[in-house]
Amino acid sequence: MKLLVAALATAAAQASPAVYPQQGAIGLAPPPGMAEAAGYTGFEDIATQRSIVLAELPPAAFDEMVRRLDTAPGGRLPNGVTLTGKGEAIIVADRTPARLYRGAQTVGGVAYTKWLLLAGGKTATALVTAQAPAATASAAAAGFEAALRSVRLRGAADLEASIAALPFAVGNRAGFRPVRTLMGSGLLLTDGPLDVDTDGAQPLVVVASSLGAVPVADRADFARKAVEATPELSRLTVLGAAVSSDGSLHTVAATAVDRARTITLRQHIRFLEGGGYIRIVCTSPVAEDIAGRCDRLAQSVTPRPR
Repeated sequence: MKLLVAALATAAAQASPAVYPQQGAIGLAPPPGMAEAAGYTGFEDIATQRSIVLAELPPAAFDEMVRRLDTAPGGRLPNGVTLTGKGEAIIVADRTPARLYRGAQTVGGVAYTKWLLLAGGKTATALVTAQAPAATASAAAAGFEAALRSVRLRGAADLEASIAALPFAVGNRAGFRPVRTLMGSGLLLTDGPLDVDTDGAQPLVVVASSLGAVPVADRADFARKAVEATPELSRLTVLGAAVSSDGSLHTVAATAVDRARTITLRQHIRFLEGGGYIRIVCTSPVAEDIAGRCDRLAQSVTPRPR
């Protein structure tokens, strides 16, 4: 009977149209009772504490993520999830290869059953995480499995639609090329032919919003600490800082070492009235001066009306 229920749920999900939360690149047919989440990219059923979280990664991340999950000692991941066995190789929409993992995690004393799906598309890797309280997981299993098997990845033609759905607008891209949106709240841009630049040879711009953050009392200190906390950088040296005439845009310039390559880093943070901010970080090899272009882009970033 369980196999029949699962087969029927899968058939129903595959026949249902995919929903793309926050107009992102990843969509699926959500289980009955689950709606788009308000605070993250995904779906939720608050009454049953069930959730599905979607994350978009570079295309090259698929093989590396599969390797890490399949070789995790004892199936234990750094975030506290314990996987049950190795992933199941499946095919999702448009013949996209995927791996489906099952496991468990305890958070705040509550045990959860987890499902993780990795789908390796041509333009992105989808990481989809579903969870339900262990006490009710058996009732959720068929719906979750069907939803995960219905995952679809939209191509580059839909990128502009995803950009238009971001909570901010970039009026002047200053010659940078958009690559993808990030979790429905960020945008990655570059200048060069590569979408995934593992060597850090191309300029890179990341625009990310934190519109729900509380007001910041000391904006200059906040901006400097944000630069210093940028991950994967070493030997960071702050070269200078500036503030716009109205005090809303704080700029910090620095140099650092990233993957054995010396880079320049230019950060802008646009603080918003009532709290929240939009952070723009531009990095490039030291031989390529993109400061002026970065400034023009940052000055054109504005929040969309909510």
